[in-house]
Amino acid sequence: ITNRPKPVGKIDGESISFEEFTDSRQGMKVQVLFTYYGDFNTMTQIMRNRPMLNLMAWERLILLTAAKAGKVNVPDEDVLAFISQHPLFQRKGKFDKEVYEYILTNTLSATPRQFEELVRENMEIQAFRQSLLGNLTISDKELKEHYKKLNDKVRFSYFLVDKDRFLEEVTVS
Repeated sequence: ITNRPKPVGKIDGESISFEEFTDSRQGMKVQVLFTYYGDFNTMTQIMRNRPMLNLMAWERLILLTAAKAGKVNVPDEDVLAFISQHPLFQRKGKFDKEVYEYILTNTLSATPRQFEELVRENMEIQAFRQSLLGNLTISDKELKEHYKKLNDKVRFSYFLVDKDRFLEEVTVS
């Protein structure tokens, strides 16, 4: 008998450990932070919604597995450029190391190395998605029509009257 924790799930037959799942949740928190940094209310709602974060973490693990299988790589320079140019870490138009360290420590409880690897993985997932959807375009009209097709419901009620039952009672003029 071993004391190793049981896997929390499997993707493509590979066991996913609790640590891998936890890292993926942290990666989703990083993505939410980057996406909603200017909208505190939305960001807070997402961060507090555990079931949704768990679902997003599983989706992230699935996409990351596919990206790794597709040999999608993001070089260090791209990761550092993305981080240093993101408005979240800028003050007066320039990257601010103090802001960077403060957010990593107090918001994410992550070291720069951990954070940068999560960002790299998120960028790999984005590159993988782009490789799948790169040439896909859809107009707003097409999207709206598809949404209506899936979501619009029509209620229709009717009743049937046998005209022969009332034929003798009615005088047609």
